Amino acid sequence: MFHPLLIIKIIIILVATAIAAYTDHKTSYIYNWLTFPLIVIGLILTALESFVLTNPLGYIYFLKVISIAIIIYLLGYIFYYFGKLGGGDIKIFIGIHLVLPYYASQLTILWLLIFSSLLAVMFVSLKYLIKLYTILKWKAWKKILLKKKFQIFKVIILFVAFVFVIGYSIKTLQLPKLYFLLLVPIILGLKTMIFEEEIRKHIYLKRKEIKDLEDGDVLAIDFIPKAMLLKLNLGKREVLEEKDIIKIKKLNLKTLPIYDNLPRFGPFILLGMIVFLVVGKYLL
Repeated sequence: MFHPLLIIKIIIILVATAIAAYTDHKTSYIYNWLTFPLIVIGLILTALESFVLTNPLGYIYFLKVISIAIIIYLLGYIFYYFGKLGGGDIKIFIGIHLVLPYYASQLTILWLLIFSSLLAVMFVSLKYLIKLYTILKWKAWKKILLKKKFQIFKVIILFVAFVFVIGYSIKTLQLPKLYFLLLVPIILGLKTMIFEEEIRKHIYLKRKEIKDLEDGDVLAIDFIPKAMLLKLNLGKREVLEEKDIIKIKKLNLKTLPIYDNLPRFGPFILLGMIVFLVVGKYLL
């Protein structure tokens, strides 16, 4: 039987991730009006469990949960800095962790990241590979494949290594053979690695007018001359902030190359959460 508090937590998280999935899909944003209240609710629930509903050493539990939240923020900021993750994604991860730190004796955020990432890799990789196939002609594909022999060899080695690790884990840890299904997103992700340059160029790349630049846009630094990058003075950061846009508008530029149509992670956070809640305790 589920504890009433656990049911409330699950409902809160599913509602929040469903809203996040919708707004991210429609607008590419997970808004503060959703993530900040979720974080506050999580802090209240964590304090309640630590100091009211648990033993006298509840402060240790509280400090542990808060410490993990800080780690999520620090690691998330690194991904945000290099344009790999949105600020809204980081904040909703923190909120989810604070609301439901553990489920079925497992660290929720860890398995949520694993499940949502695997789902994202599988669906997004398949979508972009199909789209890339329709954009490029056979002659272009032939030229690309000949050029990328070494990358293809590395991917084959990596795939063999994954097969060995998963097979060994199933045998030694007596895990269900369903774990071999992990090879589906893995192979799709590895294939996407081969054609990452082409995906960036033919699917992500877009020239955007300076007046339309927004906080959170990801600069296509591979397609910006070094002299211009020095003027922008962003260091290794790829994500634009309001202060950067103000500076750029003073440079008398008309457009800048950015990466648009980037994968929206919100829907996969919802799917990953559902998978973890439904089958997590059976798989782990």
